[in-house]
Amino acid sequence: MTTALDQCIGFSDTMNYDTTPPASSAPVFRYSTQPSQLVRFVDDIVRRCAVLPDLATLRARAVEWLAGDEPDLSAEAADLKAKTLAAYGHSFAKTYEGFTHGAPF
Repeated sequence: MTTALDQCIGFSDTMNYDTTPPASSAPVFRYSTQPSQLVRFVDDIVRRCAVLPDLATLRARAVEWLAGDEPDLSAEAADLKAKTLAAYGHSFAKTYEGFTHGAPF
């Protein structure tokens, strides 16, 4: 029968494991206190639009908005980001509008 102490000693035995440090350090993620682009774009939609625009209009606004937010972004990357921002922004704004105007309370 083994005791808990024997098991702890057995599990902490590093002789059987490779303990050499890795050749490269782990990537460091950038930390920003600024809200994400999606949050800022959706906030812009909710604040400016009395009526939710269609997806094509939102995509055009997203392209303009990205040009001001990330001026060094390539045209292809801006188009892909604009599609994503427009889709998520439209979905959120539609839900938000339904919640604020259609809620029974």
